[in-house]
Amino acid sequence: MSTIIQRVFTDEITNSVFVTTPEMSIRAISVFCSSETSGSILGGANLGGNAPSSLTISQNKSITFEVIGTGVLDVLTITAPLGCTLQIIALS
Repeated sequence: MSTIIQRVFTDEITNSVFVTTPEMSIRAISVFCSSETSGSILGGANLGGNAPSSLTISQNKSITFEVIGTGVLDVLTITAPLGCTLQIIALS
């Protein structure tokens, strides 16, 4: 019998930037803001000539990205400015 292993990554960032890449083999990621100061996430893809713009994550809110099928996530830039704490959980 074959066992599929799901690796779990956890991190908490403050006053920092975390950038995902395809080489990380991330299949799902969730980011939660536990501070009053908001953080942001910026995707790395242009769609039809439209550049990505940052999404704000405010206190007690989260955002989750999940891949369908066998793919992995591309570039995401997760930013926790001064005074912001973001908790990250990723599955690969």
